[in-house]
Amino acid sequence: MTKARSASMFALFLIVLPFCASAQTMQAKATPDDSLHQAQGGSATPSLKPELASLSPFIGNWTCKGEFASNHAPIQGDIVFAADLEGAWLEVRHKDAPPNRYVSLEMWGYDKDAKNFVAIIHDNFSGARLFTSSGWNGNALSWTGDTLLGGKKSLQRFTYETKDRGIMVVRWEVSAGSAWRLGDELTCSKRYNRRGEIGAMQQKPANPLTPPPGRLNER
Repeated sequence: MTKARSASMFALFLIVLPFCASAQTMQAKATPDDSLHQAQGGSATPSLKPELASLSPFIGNWTCKGEFASNHAPIQGDIVFAADLEGAWLEVRHKDAPPNRYVSLEMWGYDKDAKNFVAIIHDNFSGARLFTSSGWNGNALSWTGDTLLGGKKSLQRFTYETKDRGIMVVRWEVSAGSAWRLGDELTCSKRYNRRGEIGAMQQKPANPLTPPPGRLNER
């Protein structure tokens, strides 16, 4: 190899080297840091703790359709259930499709002292609600609770009733004296892949708490 050729290759190396270093830096920045997740002791898809194991059938992604009881206006949306915080909580993210705007983040857990399930619901109307449940009654799980923030006190009930495989009905009701008044009802279907497993939509939705434009629809 001649001196001229060696010099040319060395010059080319000096030109390429910064680009390689830059590419490595960009890759390092683009790769998420899993140290926090590992420090929390979790795998990518943690399983629920034993006290929440009965809620496992909810885990997955559901597509829902229904209507408001008062005016029969249609509702469409998605609900995603996923174990979180090392399986100590079941995270529930609900997002209506436009023109409706309801978006919520719920955390379902278990109160070992009271020996019942507990659900904390936050929504995009700055509301917060606390619900409790004694557990399954046949194929239905009912939550009863009240407003903590963002509205007047109002006793409410959510009921999740499982039907055939991958089908559930969700009802939201408000107390009307000695009876319950239906607010809305949804029929939800779980998404599966071709092998009959929960589909690839298991990931949490991007920016889930940003409401789409449309009319207000609280519940």
